[in-house]
Amino acid sequence: MNNPLFIHTKMMRGADPEDLSDIQFILKHEPLTEVELRGAFDRLRVPDIQELHEAFRAAQPKVLSLVKSEAH
Repeated sequence: MNNPLFIHTKMMRGADPEDLSDIQFILKHEPLTEVELRGAFDRLRVPDIQELHEAFRAAQPKVLSLVKSEAH
């Protein structure tokens, strides 16, 4: 499995359009499946800062939609 760590760092700003564009670029060149990415989300340890948790949760559906769009 590819290492999704860089994707996680991009997600810490939430659904920022520039970061989502960067994530799409990463996924195009280093593909991950939805299952791999969901597993990585589950294993991620987010610092105990409420704003980071909220940003990460807000970005998850958008990143998963990017994975689905890259799969086609």
